[in-house]
Amino acid sequence: MHFATLPLFVACFSSSLFSQQFEWAPIPADLEVWSERAIPLDADDDGLLDVLILNAQGWEVPGDLQAPGDQPLPPTLLRNTGLGLDGNPVFVDATASFLPTDLLMHAKSGAVADLDGDGHDDLAIAVGFQSPQRLLIKDPILGSWLDESHRLPPSFILNSSSVVAGDLDDDGDLDLVFADAGPSTFSAPGGLARLLLNDGSGFFSDEPARLGAVPKIGAQNIKLVDLDQDLDLDLVVDGKSPVTQAYLNDGTAQFTYDDTIFPEAPGGDTYETEFADLDGDSDFDTFLMNWRPPYRNTLLINNLVPTGNLSFLDKTGYFDGPNNEDENDFVYLDVDDDGDFDLLVGALPFSVGGPPSKEKLLINTGVVGPGWFSFSADAFDATPDATIDLGLGDFDGDGDYDIVSVQGEYLPFRSLYHQNTGPADTRAPVVRQLSEAPQTLPASSLDDGWPRRAWIEDALVDDETVYIAADLIVDTVKGNESSSTSTPMDYVGGAIWRGVVDPAPSSEGLVGMDVSYHVVSTDPEGNVGTSTTETVRLCGVQSYGVAGPDTDLALSLIGEPVLGDSVTVDVTGGKPSTAGLLIGSFQSLDIPLAGGRLLVDPSPGAILVNVGVNGSGELSLSATLPDDDLLIGTTLFMQYVLFDDSQPFDLALSNGLEVVFCDS
Repeated sequence: MHFATLPLFVACFSSSLFSQQFEWAPIPADLEVWSERAIPLDADDDGLLDVLILNAQGWEVPGDLQAPGDQPLPPTLLRNTGLGLDGNPVFVDATASFLPTDLLMHAKSGAVADLDGDGHDDLAIAVGFQSPQRLLIKDPILGSWLDESHRLPPSFILNSSSVVAGDLDDDGDLDLVFADAGPSTFSAPGGLARLLLNDGSGFFSDEPARLGAVPKIGAQNIKLVDLDQDLDLDLVVDGKSPVTQAYLNDGTAQFTYDDTIFPEAPGGDTYETEFADLDGDSDFDTFLMNWRPPYRNTLLINNLVPTGNLSFLDKTGYFDGPNNEDENDFVYLDVDDDGDFDLLVGALPFSVGGPPSKEKLLINTGVVGPGWFSFSADAFDATPDATIDLGLGDFDGDGDYDIVSVQGEYLPFRSLYHQNTGPADTRAPVVRQLSEAPQTLPASSLDDGWPRRAWIEDALVDDETVYIAADLIVDTVKGNESSSTSTPMDYVGGAIWRGVVDPAPSSEGLVGMDVSYHVVSTDPEGNVGTSTTETVRLCGVQSYGVAGPDTDLALSLIGEPVLGDSVTVDVTGGKPSTAGLLIGSFQSLDIPLAGGRLLVDPSPGAILVNVGVNGSGELSLSATLPDDDLLIGTTLFMQYVLFDDSQPFDLALSNGLEVVFCDS
């Protein structure tokens, strides 16, 4: 459809109505270009939110609709210089100071993330119309971004409208996924989503076999979301064809395609999805934009909790207000600070059989059912315009989230700032899920640390815009020793945070240590949310004490002491062909005996095995551990005593072993 140019805006527009929450102000007039994304970021690290605006010249092909031309455009970096006399931030064009010169592209989307692990935000940019995709790396000294697109696979040419960054293989660095619509933006044959794995230093390899992508006509957005509650990142690809694609991750970036999770769209015009726990049952729900014709949005509620069945139920009747409008962006925001998500919608100015549309707000009433999301007609004071994207952040520093909207497709092209006049955020982040701890964990598995993940939600869900911080608190207890450490967690995409449990050994080692961990999350206003605590006992085997001073007698255990598995007790360094005694006890001792130390308690209840060493002074004794749940995490102390007449008091004592049984 083609539409006439919108009427010019009136010279004066009142923004003082009591019911209006978002009051608009223009961004500099020389930025009136077709823009696709507004990405908040702190480009100069001064604590004020700036805006990166990605610009394009075309929707389906370069120069279509009301594009002023078909040539690519540079992005725009607007630096926030502080508040003006009207209380709104003053943005100035600082593109030349932060971005490479001659950076021309039909930019459709971008991901801001530390891709090379140096602590600075880099930029991955999705570019449309069969073009090279772009990667900009922040120079930590100059403070500007350098074009490092050679870090992407060779000849990486796509028709892409979306890119996301996330740790898909749980190796601690951020990978990339690009959507691709193929050679024709909205018609066959479609394109394949592309998975790029990070080598840890910001260089990427194309991994099509891991993703197993299926062609998608009109692919629009890639979303990272944990659909199945295993705390790894699955992929959702929406777009203008009936099937919303889901790719389930096994945690190592091996994906399985599933086309049954989302109901098939009747209209095939889906333009945006956004995921959050809307009903408070700790699984991800979603709105799908333009899911039914004509331009009808749909609310899909996840059926995973409490049924265990990963599927989505159509609950379109659960929200009211206009639902016949051409729209482009969803954002979840707790606009009234009541602890639940409301819905912001960025719209084009067209509706079917109705008045021109503008940005919309639907208030979450808290009552799941018809009318759950209630339309607030006067939330925005701006007149209708062709909004493509909403970028949210606290640009004026008053504790709530403001909006930068960007426009395209239909004139007039303009960028607006919408000041939020609502309440400041007083709600703490909610840790909805934390990696569970088993009863036991082999201490040997902690050589590289133990990754733990948490799903955390705060007041805002807008693509991958994140303003909260999270810390992993680890407490340990072994014997009379305890410790507590706090380390920052890394945001790895899809509302998931990652930290590593890596406790320092006590003076008595790691085996038998109780390790507890929880997450503390803090938002920009200082509101603090805390998770529940998980506890694990470190199992395995470790030596303690020493053999007598005049003997080389050594006791060891081969194999992890997993209940139900076999292990082998080894003794070396004994006097050949000598009788001995293997002692096992649930109590330890440390008392002098026969020139050595008795390290286990041989009192009643101890396990005594009369077994000697062979002609080489060695012993190898295999046994299958009982598969008894009552033994999980319990400690068995072991020592070997050799009846050696060459030793003082005719005894040689080995070192001790502390054995903590692992869950089968």
